[in-house]
Amino acid sequence: MNRFCSLYFAVAIAGLLAPQTFSADGTKNGAIISSATGETLSIKVTGIYTVDSNYKLRGIKLMALPGPNGGEGGIQDVKGQKGSFKGTISVPAGTYEVQVLLIVTDNCGKESYYYSETSRNITAKEGK
Repeated sequence: MNRFCSLYFAVAIAGLLAPQTFSADGTKNGAIISSATGETLSIKVTGIYTVDSNYKLRGIKLMALPGPNGGEGGIQDVKGQKGSFKGTISVPAGTYEVQVLLIVTDNCGKESYYYSETSRNITAKEGK
C-alpha cells in the first residue's frame, strides 16, 4: 500500500509540473519551423507562431547560423500573417542551422524574445 501511495504521489507531482504552455515563462508565445529548405544561395523558411493575448507581435527574424565548418550566416526580417510566416534568407553556399526569433512586447512595453527549435543540416547550394 505504501508503494502504491508513493507511486500515485509521484505521478501527481509529475502531472502538475508538466509543461502546459508553449514557452518556459508560462505564456503561449513561441514559433515553430514547419519547413526549412536549402535553395541556390538561400534557405526558404515557413512556420507558425503564437502570441499570447497580453502581448503584441514586434517582429520575426529568420536566422541561418553557420554549421560545424563555420562560415557566414544570414538574418532576414519577415512579417507574420495570421499566425504564420515565410521568408527567404540569402546565404553563401554551405550547411546551416536555422532558427526563428519571435519578438513580442507586453502591455508595459517590455520586449521579450522566444526562439524556435533549431532545424539542422540545411544546405544552400552553389549558384550556377
